Amino acid sequence: MTTPALRSLKKRFPEAQIDLLVQFGVAPLAETFPDIHCIHSLPCGFLLRGGRRLAGVAAWFLKLFELRRNEYDLIIDFTGLFHSAAAAWMSRAPLRIGHRRDISLGYISLSTFGHFYTHEIGSEKEDHLADQMALLPAALGAPIDREGWEVVITAEMEKAAASRLHLDGADSEKGPFVLIHPGAKWPPRRWPPEIFAKTIDILHGKGIRAILNAGPGEEAIIEAIRHHCDSNPIYLWPPVPLDTLWGMLKLSAAYLGNDSGPMHMAGAAGTPVVSIFGPTQPQRVGPRGSPFIPIYSALECSPCQPYFTGEKCHRGHNYCTDEITP
Repeated sequence: MTTPALRSLKKRFPEAQIDLLVQFGVAPLAETFPDIHCIHSLPCGFLLRGGRRLAGVAAWFLKLFELRRNEYDLIIDFTGLFHSAAAAWMSRAPLRIGHRRDISLGYISLSTFGHFYTHEIGSEKEDHLADQMALLPAALGAPIDREGWEVVITAEMEKAAASRLHLDGADSEKGPFVLIHPGAKWPPRRWPPEIFAKTIDILHGKGIRAILNAGPGEEAIIEAIRHHCDSNPIYLWPPVPLDTLWGMLKLSAAYLGNDSGPMHMAGAAGTPVVSIFGPTQPQRVGPRGSPFIPIYSALECSPCQPYFTGEKCHRGHNYCTDEITP
């Protein structure tokens, strides 16, 4: 979703060295972005979810000291979260640009972390997140870029994907297939396993192969879907490495899943996307760059942010996703 803003930044400053600072888990994704000089990765989950706090804090500060030594002229914070805003401030870059907005944490509303920046840029909440990101380099005179995501998928990635499909008995030579990713980082975004199972059985009845993919910690979702399926879908386990997943999405006839990272990967790969939306709005966070069909309940309470208040709607049932049927 950041690649259009990076494209426009490169057009504005063609001779500039552009480095990226990303979370550990998504560093392999950033390696597919064109025109990037260096990728730095930063741990940040420990700030919200505990875990190995001491090791995370130590790695966080070590990376920030490295950024400070690089003496950057400009820092653009596209995410506007605490760990990225704090990293921008601690870099001591003379120019630090970020979003001007409030952050809702359940019943608490916090002011944005604007005091970490030298300049804040406002945007409309209804705008697509990619367009909000594009406003930051636009403040420096860069052109607004509203085109699709851009990544470089190599022949090696496609070869690795074909090998993995063969290993799991899902050779692409056997005909077109739909790659289904039923997971999502936040549980309220997930379509129920039994409804995914019903959809897979419908595809099977029409002679369309479905291949299940999941990320780390999502094996239970795959097992629940297979339990409810009358057909016997192929599933990929252990999780496919992200660089291999790029190639797999390129080989897929279509992608079906929730609002998640793989949805955006599919869009960047040019693969047709069908995606389920409940608490989030497709017009704000949907993929660009490929054919896209959103399945959206459009309840009056959407968009909402239940991510910090629990795994379910406060009404006890995720109506926005659970009521969507095949």
